[in-house]
Amino acid sequence: MMESKTRLYKIWEHMKYRCYNKNSNSYMNYGGRGIRVCAEWKNDFEAFKKWALAHGYSDSKSIDRKNNNASYSPSNCKFATRKEQANNRRPRKDSKKKK
Repeated sequence: MMESKTRLYKIWEHMKYRCYNKNSNSYMNYGGRGIRVCAEWKNDFEAFKKWALAHGYSDSKSIDRKNNNASYSPSNCKFATRKEQANNRRPRKDSKKKK
């Protein structure tokens, strides 16, 4: 499958990896918190690709969840620049500590 070498395919794979693979370094921040990939996308790259191309995918953007406590789904995702994503992060636990 030639698609497997595309950037979009890798985004799809990594989205699933961090949600379902307990060996992923990111698992505790995704799958470990209950973040999942919707049934529509989980096993269907073509469905994800169709949505992505219709909703702003470009090589300069990556997938971003609008609500960081909700799963990956068409209603909760968008493509965003690094700057936009940086503004949509959960606060770090240690950011509240006084020095």
